Amino acid sequence: MSAKRRVIILGGGIGGIEAAIALSRKAGVSLTLVDPNAVHVWKPALHEFAAGTLNFEENVFSFEKLSKKFKFNFIQGAPSSIDRQAKSVKLSDGQTLEYDYLIVSIGGVQMILAHQGQKRIASF
Repeated sequence: MSAKRRVIILGGGIGGIEAAIALSRKAGVSLTLVDPNAVHVWKPALHEFAAGTLNFEENVFSFEKLSKKFKFNFIQGAPSSIDRQAKSVKLSDGQTLEYDYLIVSIGGVQMILAHQGQKRIASF
């Protein structure tokens, strides 16, 4: 029997969770999801929460519960570096994880353009 392929997913947003769920159904995969937060907030439904039509608990999902349900490992932590040659990720607590496949799904940062002072007065 061949060894399981080690897959690390950095980031537990929508993309990271979808990848974890899909890969958890594959045989021969050892899957680890890494996110600095203990929970995922389902952002597409935030307007419902703000309007009072959705409870907070219905909009937040524990990574620990998701990992048990879909049978993957969860580490609450943040990546500090990726060594592509060694196929390893170092976390901010010093822990090093080795992988065969790496999925980077850590989100993005809003880009503030054009208008002087926009960053100071706008909310993104």
